[in-house]
Amino acid sequence: MKKNYTILSLYYILMALGLFVCKHFLNTPYDSSNFSEKFLPFMILLSLLVLSYGLKNKDQLVLSKSKSPSYLLSALIFVPVAGFGVYSIIKGFSLNLAFFILIVDTALIGIAEEGMFRGIVLGGLVRKIHPVLAILISSFFFSLLHILNILGGLPFSEVTNQMLSTFIMGVFLASMYLDTKNIIFPIIFHSLWDYILLSESLADISFLPLLLIGINVGEIIVSLLIIIKLMKASKQFYI
Repeated sequence: MKKNYTILSLYYILMALGLFVCKHFLNTPYDSSNFSEKFLPFMILLSLLVLSYGLKNKDQLVLSKSKSPSYLLSALIFVPVAGFGVYSIIKGFSLNLAFFILIVDTALIGIAEEGMFRGIVLGGLVRKIHPVLAILISSFFFSLLHILNILGGLPFSEVTNQMLSTFIMGVFLASMYLDTKNIIFPIIFHSLWDYILLSESLADISFLPLLLIGINVGEIIVSLLIIIKLMKASKQFYI
């Protein structure tokens, strides 16, 4: 576990460095329209860090499949978000560099953040402690990551909102991972969700605010249902 926390600390440091460099040396704060482009080298580094460590230590991180994976609960949120994500990509398709950079960036975000916080942190914790506690701790670390956006020039009020929303999403993604036992589902969900938000290609849809609220509420409900199921299971379920 000590190695996992070392990699987590390095992840935080690289993230903080990237945000600081973009803001103070590249004149590109976090909320700039071209932030994805400027931050891309750091996103690549973060993804490579997570992938190299995760693959090297996969035997200590991959979830046990002694029990059959379950997909139904996760699918209630995954399927509609995936659908809107694909529609958003098709709607925003353009043969320009900005479009492809955003596709690559959001894919790397999904790989890096899910690999780090679900694959490494959660995957390590769930072997040592109760799965529900592991979900909460890994989600706290995921939420804590977003306080670093202050270094990118994001106002503290927005950062606190981000931390709350990412904690809720972190609980859902962690629950989805433990239920499906397949990291690809959180990666795809995270990548498409970020593309929907960052591309703003669905901004002209009148019911978009209600849709986003509905998805957030759905995440909470599905997370609770999966957590209840985990609480009923044996404490040795994933060991």
